[in-house]
This record gives sequence, structure tokens and C-alpha cells, in this order.
Amino acid sequence: MEHSSCISAGHFWPGIYKMGILDLLSKFKSKKEEASFEIDNCRFSVDDCNNRITVIMRDGTRNNAAEVLKNANDLRFIRFFICEEELRKPQFAPSLEEAIDWFFGKSYPNDGYRLTSWGKSSKMKCTFCESMVIFPFHIKKIERLTIYWQHIDLREIVGWRVSEVESEFGNGIPTKYFTIRGDHPVIKWDILRKKILCTRCAKQLEENDDRQN
Repeated sequence: MEHSSCISAGHFWPGIYKMGILDLLSKFKSKKEEASFEIDNCRFSVDDCNNRITVIMRDGTRNNAAEVLKNANDLRFIRFFICEEELRKPQFAPSLEEAIDWFFGKSYPNDGYRLTSWGKSSKMKCTFCESMVIFPFHIKKIERLTIYWQHIDLREIVGWRVSEVESEFGNGIPTKYFTIRGDHPVIKWDILRKKILCTRCAKQLEENDDRQN
């Protein structure tokens, strides 16, 4: 359990990766300004989706993608999502800009349904004292998913979502888990093989090393 206040910026150990808060934020900001994210294009026939795509239309109605593509006169939608994903990831927005805004929590669709956002930072427990270490991240990859139905004419809906993020410490997948208060956003990081230290514990470790030397 947490037993101290959150500490901004952290350090990895071993390797003794040490970085102060101002250095961390400055370095991250400069990289973020230069970074560009990847677009991962996916395309599936609606007949292969096994009714797992739920679409929320602009009038607020919910239908599966097959019903929408085969019968709807207007294919404009507010959002859609994949039911029973192994990892519950962000929902799909109708545009790239909206996908990014929803992910960071800058705006939300006005459709009456709850939406989860991940913000611009994540946190993990310090290996030693278990206080929370907060660190920023940026978008690394966007998924562009096209669901289509080929009959007389081609009909399709295209959705966008953030599928991967990156921090100074590694890459992560945005996901969420259900609680009594609703969905709780988390980042599934690929850095669990490493230990993370808060500023205080990293300083103590450095002082101990200096005494031994």
C-alpha cells in the first residue's frame, strides 16, 4: 500500500539510471516535440467480426457493425468498440484528432455513455518504499480500423484509437479494468523486468554507494 505522497520523476535500478525531475521533463519534452507516431492500418470484413463490433450511432442508438453496414442509410457514428477484447483498449473515434483528444481527456463524445481517458502520465510503485513514481508518456502508435461490407457497393466505417504509448522508460499498451466506480485506465508497461526507484530511494542508494567507495 502507498504510505507516502506521490513523487514526481523516478529512477531505474539496476543500471542505476538516475535523472532529476527537471532533467527528466526537459529531455522528455524535447523528444516529444520531435516524435511522430505510427499508424497501424487494419481492415476486416464485417462478416469476420462475429458480431463483436458495437457501434454507437449519431442518434444514440447502439447496433452491431453488420446491422449498421447492411441496413443504415447514414453511416456516420459517434464511436465503436470491440466486445470481449483480451485487453480492454480505448474505443474507436471517427477521426484521428478525436481519438487523441479522448485519450488525453481533452474532450468527450456527447452521447450519454461513459468514456475512459488515460491522460499524459503514468505511475508505478517504487521497489523499495512503494511510494508512487509519476512519469510522462507520449503516443507511439495509432490503430486505424476499417470494418467493411462488400455487396453491390463497398460500405465501410473507419475508427481510430491510441494503441501504444512510449515513455523514457519503455513502451506500454493502454488498457482498463472494471471497478465498482466504473472503468479504471492503466498502462500495461513492458518495463516490469526492471525495478523503479523514487527520487528519495535513489538518493539513499547513491549515498550508500558513496560511503562504500
